Amino acid sequence: MKNSLRSKFQSAFVVVLMLSMLFVLPVGAQDVLSQQKLDQLLAPIALYPDVLLGQILTASTYPLEVSQAEALVQANPNMHPEQISALSDNQQWDLSVKALLPFPSVLLMMSQNLAWTQQLGDAFLSQQQNVMDTVQSLRNKAIAAGHLISNSQQRIVTDNGYVSIDADNPDVYFVPYYNPAVVYGTWWWPDNRPIYWQPPPIYRSNGYSHEIVGGIAFGIGVGIIGSLFMDVRPDWHAHHMMVYGHGNRGQANIGNQWQHNPQHRQGVAYRNPDVRNHFLAPVVVPVGRENFRGRIPSMPSRTPLTLPSDHHPGLVRPARIDTPRGAPLPQRPVAVPTVQPQRQQMQHLQQHPQQQQKQQPSPAPISNARQFSHPLSPTGSRQEVQAHSMRGEQSRGGMPHEADDKRKK
Repeated sequence: MKNSLRSKFQSAFVVVLMLSMLFVLPVGAQDVLSQQKLDQLLAPIALYPDVLLGQILTASTYPLEVSQAEALVQANPNMHPEQISALSDNQQWDLSVKALLPFPSVLLMMSQNLAWTQQLGDAFLSQQQNVMDTVQSLRNKAIAAGHLISNSQQRIVTDNGYVSIDADNPDVYFVPYYNPAVVYGTWWWPDNRPIYWQPPPIYRSNGYSHEIVGGIAFGIGVGIIGSLFMDVRPDWHAHHMMVYGHGNRGQANIGNQWQHNPQHRQGVAYRNPDVRNHFLAPVVVPVGRENFRGRIPSMPSRTPLTLPSDHHPGLVRPARIDTPRGAPLPQRPVAVPTVQPQRQQMQHLQQHPQQQQKQQPSPAPISNARQFSHPLSPTGSRQEVQAHSMRGEQSRGGMPHEADDKRKK
C-alpha cells in the first residue's frame, strides 16, 4: 500500500514537472551561467569517480527519463543485477540513464532534486568546457582542504594539473557522500549554497556516521553490470566526454565523443536558446496545409494557343499574344469575314428581281418591351436630328472657344 501511494505521488509529480518544463521561460541572464552558479550546481557531484560523474552529467540532459528510472527502481527495491538488466531491456531510455540503474541512491538524489538535475544538464549542454573546468577547480579545493585522498575506495591521479578520480577496483564503484559546504573548505558564495543531499539509511555503510564527519563517506560497493555499464568519462584535456566500448575502459584513442540525443529529451524544454536551436529542427509546414489555409500556389503560365483557320467558317483568329504588364497593347488584327459568297448572291438577285421580293424577310415583330437609350443620344427622324445639329452649331459660333483663344495667344 505504501509503495502504491508513493508510486502514484511520483507519477503525479513527474506530470507536473513535465508541464512546467514544456514552457520555455525568458531566461535572459540565465543563458550563460555565472561561475558562482556553476560552483553551486557541480559541488554535490564534483568528487564522484570520473565514470560515475560522466554518467550523471550525460543522464542529467534527460531529466524525465531519470525520474522514470528512479520510479522503476523504487517499485522493485529487491531486484538482483540480472533482473535489473532484464527490466532495462523493455525501456527506451538513453544508455546513460540505464547505466545508473545499479546506483539507486544516485537516481534518488537526481529525482528528488529535479530542478537541480535539469539545470545541471542544461549547463553541461551549453557550457561544457566551463563545467569541466569548474569540476577541476572544485577537486583542487578539496585536495587543498585535505578531504580528497586515495583510499580503498578510490584513486586520485593528477596529470598535468588535471585531477582524475578512478575506482580502486575497476569492477566495483563506491558512491561518495559529503557536505559540499564543508569538504571544499569554507564556502565562498554565501548567497548560492549548494544542495546537501543525505542518502537514506539503506544506502549508508556501517561507518557512514564517522566518515561523514571527516569529510567524505562512502556507500556500499556496487558491482559493475556488463550489459548496463556505460564507460563514459571526461577527456579533461579536450574538454568533452568520451564513450568507450566494453573491454576498452578508458583506453586512449579508442572511444568516441559523446553526443546528445534530443529524442530522449521527451519534450522537456531547453532553457538555452542556442542549445534549443541546435537540437530542435525547424518546423516544415506541409504544402497541403498551406492550401487548406487558402494559400494556393501560383499556377504556371500557359502556352499561347493558336486556333486553326477553319475553326469558324469565314473567320481567321489570330494567335494569343502575352504582353508584359505595363507595355502598350499591340494592335490586334481584325477578323474579316470572307465576302465572295455575298457578292455572288447580290448579282443573282439583281438579275432576278422577282426572287428578291420573295426572299425579303418579314418585318420583325414590334416588341412591347420598354426601349432604353442614352440621355445624350439624339432622337426623332433624320430631318429633326439634322435641324437640332445645325442649331447647335449656330449657337456655338457666337461663343468664344478655348482652342481659338490658344491660337490667338
